[in-house]
Amino acid sequence: MKYVKYLLKYLVWMLNFIASVNSAFSSGRIKEGIYEYSSLNGWMTPKEGAELCESDLQCAGFTFKGVLIEDVEFELYFFHYVETIWLPKNNIEFWDWTSYVVSRDFILLDQSGFSFLDSSEKRRKLMLGFDIMKNPEEAERTCRNLDNCVAFLQNNGSLEVEVLSFIEMDNIVEDLNSTILITLTAQTNQIDDKDNLSELDRCCRESRDVTDIHISQEKINDQITRIDCSISKDDFLENYVRGRVPVILQNCLNAEWFPDPSLPVDLQKFAGLNFDGILERLFNKGNNTSTLIARPKLRRKLMLEMIKSNYKLNFSQAENIYKETMGSKEKSTYSPSFTHNRTPNDLNINFEEMKHQRQLGILRTFIKLSNLNPRLECYEQYRVNETDSLLPGYEQCLVLDGLWKPSPIPDDLYTLTEYNNELAWIIMSTKNTGSQLHFDPDHMGAWNLLLTGAKWWAILPYEAFIEDFTCISSCSHPGWEDGSNAFPWFNHVLPQLRRSKFYGKKVLEFVQKPGDVLYLPNKMPHSILNLEDNVALTENYLFNDGVSELVRSISLDQIRESIDNLDESLAFRSLYNDGNLNFEDRRKMRKTYQILSQISRNFNEIVQILIFFSQT
Repeated sequence: MKYVKYLLKYLVWMLNFIASVNSAFSSGRIKEGIYEYSSLNGWMTPKEGAELCESDLQCAGFTFKGVLIEDVEFELYFFHYVETIWLPKNNIEFWDWTSYVVSRDFILLDQSGFSFLDSSEKRRKLMLGFDIMKNPEEAERTCRNLDNCVAFLQNNGSLEVEVLSFIEMDNIVEDLNSTILITLTAQTNQIDDKDNLSELDRCCRESRDVTDIHISQEKINDQITRIDCSISKDDFLENYVRGRVPVILQNCLNAEWFPDPSLPVDLQKFAGLNFDGILERLFNKGNNTSTLIARPKLRRKLMLEMIKSNYKLNFSQAENIYKETMGSKEKSTYSPSFTHNRTPNDLNINFEEMKHQRQLGILRTFIKLSNLNPRLECYEQYRVNETDSLLPGYEQCLVLDGLWKPSPIPDDLYTLTEYNNELAWIIMSTKNTGSQLHFDPDHMGAWNLLLTGAKWWAILPYEAFIEDFTCISSCSHPGWEDGSNAFPWFNHVLPQLRRSKFYGKKVLEFVQKPGDVLYLPNKMPHSILNLEDNVALTENYLFNDGVSELVRSISLDQIRESIDNLDESLAFRSLYNDGNLNFEDRRKMRKTYQILSQISRNFNEIVQILIFFSQT
């Protein structure tokens, strides 16, 4: 009886799962790159999306990132045909996606025909006796009852149809003289489409030494939106953070403080220092111990004071910052990442090694902002005749001390939790180094201010899975294994991506120049190729659009193993009660926890049942 009880429980769950996949909404993701109907894509509620898809006879379903809340807006991606809804046990990244499948059994492509028909296709004719546009339901039933029928092709004005046993969606073209009805109940091997994802050649066979790479900036398309830094924090939150739109902020600091990008790199200076001068400043002219002591709590305190005063400072206050920093007894407890195996904070930094890498032209180093020591000599440059007053421009010293952020950028929501966020750096990069395709740790977005030089960015502007787009180690040049060698990917994979769309989106490319502040939403894979020696200030924050991701990690108990001192329940409550979250954010938090906890329990029950079967 016990065996039968477990068997019945298993079967009931499986039936419920299968039913959820085949009707209306279900958990899981429809993968991108095939059967897309991207002209319908956009932000809307799932309820609006369902109504739109049901009324548009070319639509078979849609998918979106998020759990089902029918009256909250998400970014929806539509499809002509839904082959599979993915919800694998071993990939929890699919668990907080939701998909919808229409209730009807056909799609109707009006004014469509074929660019060609396979010569092996035997042309079967059938006198249907009616116009499939006027009675598509009856046409679908007729096709379903015929052997090997997947579609009817009918010329306008004719009552006869051509019976098709196989459809290639990418061969369907606009044709004012015909209509195609495709049954959605056909076998999956009867319907095919050009798969932009699986057709990517990801064998990056060519690599070059960094000194042999020559790239013209003029040939790089500038595809990113650029806005003025005067935008309010509320407008930025609503339009770019909630809307998940990468954007460049301009004029956040005086443009005259930044070097002319047309100058030779050794003449490009910020706060009177070129690349090598900034490197020496950060290490206090070679003192390695100057970057060993981290003071993240003190830095957060000083940042709050700077923001509150709108970065107004006199020399005495600069001296006090120096004294407080150098006298700090803070003992930092570094919070390791719970989404990444390692971060730049795991690297040991040695000034002599940095100088050696600089000479070789392979330097790419991350120096934690919480490790920086203020340099009073920088503020001395702007001091007025030994008085307490500072001339405009001293803000550059704050930037190099890691005590500045763009005013439209929302505050880091991790400050409401016990998570000790130290993912903030000054990055020093030499020409032709870079970073391979990745997304930032722990559900965080980022902002990045470029001080000197130039960076070439490529961003997949949606939550793509890196494994689908990165070079394959087994068939790529061994040099690709170097994490700072981005050239093979830029040279081989990126040109292919330019020709394709995924969820209706194309890869986003642009050159970041001095003074540009990039805002990058969380979970957007990106790669960077440094076109010149450059210096950047960057910081990772938890923004509103990453809170549901964090709740997923909490509900699936993913954080405890990495950060055992984080009270997950307290973190949830602190975020939930914060004024930066609106009513919809809180609903997403509750629903995400509820649904993902249930999926996890279901999978665990299946595992236990299968273990029981194996032991019986």
